[in-house]
Amino acid sequence: MSLPLTNQKYRRPLVTFADVLRKEAAGQYVERGEYVPFMFRAYVYAVDTVGAMLENDQGETGPDLEQTVTDSQGTRSFNVKAALGPPNPPDSVKARIITNNMDQFLDDDDLRVYWPMFPGLQNPSPGELVYVVFEDSSMTHGLWVSKVPFDNRYDNPNLILQREVSELSVSDSIASSYPDDEPGDAADTGANLPANQNPMADLF
Repeated sequence: MSLPLTNQKYRRPLVTFADVLRKEAAGQYVERGEYVPFMFRAYVYAVDTVGAMLENDQGETGPDLEQTVTDSQGTRSFNVKAALGPPNPPDSVKARIITNNMDQFLDDDDLRVYWPMFPGLQNPSPGELVYVVFEDSSMTHGLWVSKVPFDNRYDNPNLILQREVSELSVSDSIASSYPDDEPGDAADTGANLPANQNPMADLF
């Protein structure tokens, strides 16, 4: 939410202008008739299954969280330092929002931490995509909802990597699984079947 027009903002227009730029970069200004997403796709950078390893009262002075990720650059390991803040519960993730490139200018250390909306749900792995939502208009506290679903029949159904999603072609879309002219299609009502095979023939 916007802060009131204080004396500092009134006397120093640059402060107001900087605030406007910050909110515009964060996507908080919406034009009339513009679609406002309530759920965002995010690339998982780190996963904490223990708790208080991504955010805690000690910040960077606490122990590092070791992570392993597989992406277009191969498989690599790295350490994640905790940020100063309220201790996160287990199964929290640190993720980068890729919807509208919202977090494209954020460093990895500055990414938001998302608590689980449904504790006990199968956790994502670093490199996967998840849906995230926010509790406030300032987008300071977010929750991750679930993994982003896509056609993954020919790979590991428990691992949905962002690099694999980006490599999907149009022919691999969900719509391509439902041809229009084959029997048994979702839109097939049986009208083209012979009368002895059409269960609706007696109704007309």
